[in-house]
Amino acid sequence: MSIKSILTTILVSLFMILSVLLYFMIPGTTMMTTIGMDITGTKPYAMSKRVIDDSRNLNAIHQGQKISILEEKLPNGSMKFGVCSVGFVDAIQRKLYVAAHCAIPERERDASEREVMLRDTVIGEIDYNQNYNEGNMANDWTVINVTNDNIELKPNRFSGDNIVSPENVKPGDKIYTYGATSGMSEGVVFGVKGNQIYITKSVIDHGDSGGPSWIEGKGFVGVLSNKRGYNIEDVESKEGEYVTVVNAVNTRYDDTVEFKDIEKMYAKWFYTCLLYTSPSPRD
Repeated sequence: MSIKSILTTILVSLFMILSVLLYFMIPGTTMMTTIGMDITGTKPYAMSKRVIDDSRNLNAIHQGQKISILEEKLPNGSMKFGVCSVGFVDAIQRKLYVAAHCAIPERERDASEREVMLRDTVIGEIDYNQNYNEGNMANDWTVINVTNDNIELKPNRFSGDNIVSPENVKPGDKIYTYGATSGMSEGVVFGVKGNQIYITKSVIDHGDSGGPSWIEGKGFVGVLSNKRGYNIEDVESKEGEYVTVVNAVNTRYDDTVEFKDIEKMYAKWFYTCLLYTSPSPRD
């Protein structure tokens, strides 16, 4: 290698290291524009697959299947249902894991208002996660107790039965998600905070909430919780500029995660990728 090539390599490495240091050291520095551009640019990761037709499964529940959760009994006698996807099936305990926001856990209800339906059949009832915070969507997972003995609980067809703790999920891990509306997508983990895992970027839409996420060779990671944009209240106006949030089950983490925290996690991951993927001057 020539002296010129060596010097070029050193200068490129120093520039990248300096960029990372400046981001974390200078007060008020923001990665908003860079993150927006790159999240949008990760569309090759989000390869939407077909939605599996589970309409013939009249007496069985599969991972990723669409279910209806009673939200409200109206004064006229009719019932309002929400739709979610099944994240994980515990056939031994006869439990299903879904997103807590599908069930409005903070509201007190009697047993008749906890019903979960598979089409026209009552399969069980919600066991509300009282740690769910609707304001910041912390601990966004809950349990459905399957009380109908005629319902067969099938194996977890996407993730397998092994559950991965958040500590064993690392930035750079390739992760898959499935929702009953959008089908299967592929993304990349760029950060983990408490029991939430952040992905850029998986497809998520209405009805996908609660669906499974998994890492091949490791197992089930958590349920699909939400998508977060730069302006949370106006996320729909920034289509493509969001990250997908996955919540690990059977966990609790009450600290609020601000979007600036997500930005920093993304920036750290993004520049680490640059350091390891920049072309060599010899190429």
